[in-house]
Amino acid sequence: MLLINGTIVTMDDEKNIYSPGALLIKEGKIADVGEEKTLKEMYPREPMRDLEGKIVMPGLINAHTHTPMVLFRGLADDLPLDTWLQDYIWPMENKMIDPDFIRRGGLLGILEMIASGTTAFNDMYFFQDVLAGAVKESGMRALLGQGLIDFPTPEAKTPQEGIAKLTALAEKWEEDDQVRISICAHAPYTCSSELLKKAYHLSEKHHLPFHIHVAETRKEADLIKEKKKEESIVEYLDRLGVLDSHVVAAHCVWISEKDMDIFHHRKVKIAHNPTSNLKLGSGTAPLHLMQKHGLTVSLGTDGAASNNSLDLFREIRLAALLSKGLQQDPELIPAYQALEMATINGARALGMDDITGSLEIGKFADFIVIDTSAPAMRPLYHPVSHLAYTAGRENVEEVYTSGKLLYRKGEYFTLDAEKILAEAETAAERIRKESRV
Repeated sequence: MLLINGTIVTMDDEKNIYSPGALLIKEGKIADVGEEKTLKEMYPREPMRDLEGKIVMPGLINAHTHTPMVLFRGLADDLPLDTWLQDYIWPMENKMIDPDFIRRGGLLGILEMIASGTTAFNDMYFFQDVLAGAVKESGMRALLGQGLIDFPTPEAKTPQEGIAKLTALAEKWEEDDQVRISICAHAPYTCSSELLKKAYHLSEKHHLPFHIHVAETRKEADLIKEKKKEESIVEYLDRLGVLDSHVVAAHCVWISEKDMDIFHHRKVKIAHNPTSNLKLGSGTAPLHLMQKHGLTVSLGTDGAASNNSLDLFREIRLAALLSKGLQQDPELIPAYQALEMATINGARALGMDDITGSLEIGKFADFIVIDTSAPAMRPLYHPVSHLAYTAGRENVEEVYTSGKLLYRKGEYFTLDAEKILAEAETAAERIRKESRV
């Protein structure tokens, strides 16, 4: 298939944008990309499809989330993180989480992500083998890891049991292109130094990403400092030897420029979650300083229980605007940089930039088609501006992974949306009874 007459936003290293452009898809991969006139002359016998001026861009990559938590959406709002977790979320998880919950919540979250243009995501939760099955069914791509923690979870009574389950998960999915496994330690305040080191060494042994929450709240940062004799969380993790280029550090709201220097030296990747941080009153990550220090920053939604959405287009716009407003500098985080965070930087954070995140020859054909016909999308002078500041999930017309159509204009082609919604509502009835909402 040769897609023609569209604006192709590649997100490659040269920042190539072709308008009118063309994209050639063969056997699930990108066979060529460039100016429409050139590709039409080169491939005159390929079946062609006219995009009628639509925008084609890489699928969005959600670099930090807890997908099945969509079933807790709206259950506990307007609370600080520690209260939200300890008084509401953790008790409900202990009552509700089982493989059936994970499958129902996972599929509901996947429906939402696909419809809003997300083609890959990085998840930390429980019973991830079940979620892996849902990912395979959907056609999406995902990096999945079970959260290790120092107290009993719905899946593991001890950290040792959690490590054993993660090891088995890593071995099972070792050769899969669609599902990859990460090693997840929940956070420095919920994991002992011994558990953090064991988790990190497991990621080293299997050559897997290491996914962890870092410095999400000021209270957490102060707690670690008090326990570790004025060490920052980042300094503490660095002293433990658990920071390197395979680490995805989520949030990083309360980190200093000294911490950023450590991250830069260790090549740690950051997953920025602006909406969740704001809603929980955790603060706002110093994104402009992260960029100044040359850090790779990706974008995440966090779970829908604290966001309350899995729509990455919202995060792109908010990430760009927050720094401008807080620092009173409209030149900070320009549109292209915000878009990078949700595409190629997300792929870099997940260790997938060799296969996805940009529209380049040899990569999987993971892309979305954006409708530009709505009044809010006209006139169209600069496509990147519209993608960062104007577009939303309502403008996502089609979603593809490996050249396979997953979604078009409200219709899903790999999943039974009606069945998934009905099963999610059944799970919600159980939650209503347990929580009395």
